[in-house]
Amino acid sequence: MAETQGDIYVRKDVFDARMDRLEMLLEKTTVEIKAYVDNAVGEIKAENAQFRNEIRAEIGEVRNEIRVLTARVDSLEHVVYWGIGGFGIILASAVLLPAILGFLKKIFQPSVTLEDVERIVNAAIANHLSGGKAE
Repeated sequence: MAETQGDIYVRKDVFDARMDRLEMLLEKTTVEIKAYVDNAVGEIKAENAQFRNEIRAEIGEVRNEIRVLTARVDSLEHVVYWGIGGFGIILASAVLLPAILGFLKKIFQPSVTLEDVERIVNAAIANHLSGGKAE
């Protein structure tokens, strides 16, 4: 190698050999990186597919639980509504029953009371004892 004023010269065959080796190493590294990336992408896709399947299964389970809970809430609603309705009927009966019984008692009250009968009988006896005519 010849040296002139601090410059270093390299022979062409040495330079070409070094460049060829550098290109080969670069190509080998590129192939390894590509293989690694392809492998990583494949693993990520597989994990993603597995994750999606697990999520879908979980969503299905949650939907089933929601259906069960909805049915239970609907059943509870009906029980509460029937209970409120029954309580309303009992309350209405308790409030209206005395008024209805008073009205029925008034309707079915005989036109002649026991006091009227006693007064008529006493009047008839008094009339008979006084010697009057019986009507």
